[in-house]
Amino acid sequence: MEQLCVMAKELQRQQARIFYIDQCLTAKEIAERLSVSEKTIGKWVDAGNWKEIRLSKQSGTEVLLSKQKELLSVLLDKRLRFEKKDIKSDTEKAEYNSVIDEMSKVSAMIERTQKEGRVSLRTHIHCLEKFMSSLQSNNQKLFADLIDFQINYLDLLANELK
Repeated sequence: MEQLCVMAKELQRQQARIFYIDQCLTAKEIAERLSVSEKTIGKWVDAGNWKEIRLSKQSGTEVLLSKQKELLSVLLDKRLRFEKKDIKSDTEKAEYNSVIDEMSKVSAMIERTQKEGRVSLRTHIHCLEKFMSSLQSNNQKLFADLIDFQINYLDLLANELK
């Protein structure tokens, strides 16, 4: 019976982690959904370093690129509206030039993000080796099952990162 309670609590902790990291819910919202105290959620957040994980995940390269491209699209729409009308006043000309300048800066930001966001093959290999080493210590069968996957994954990355 005690083992069932421990398993149920672990399941709640795993659900809370998903709610916090992936769905960005607050501790209060999670506590209400899972019928646990906010204090418990706070302890889990601190113990699991969930804030750092959520921040890293929410500010990852793909997320940043998506937001930058969205901003560029808004600026492009603004520029097109300017170009459809006859720009006469100095204020309108200054605004138009400002939009063009912002577009240039956002484009450069996108380029930098794409370059900086690339992870080297060496880093991928290092992370995969650490993962597989830990897996070998904890689950021999799963480790053996993933050896072929590891080889295929590294081949895929090597081709992708050329």
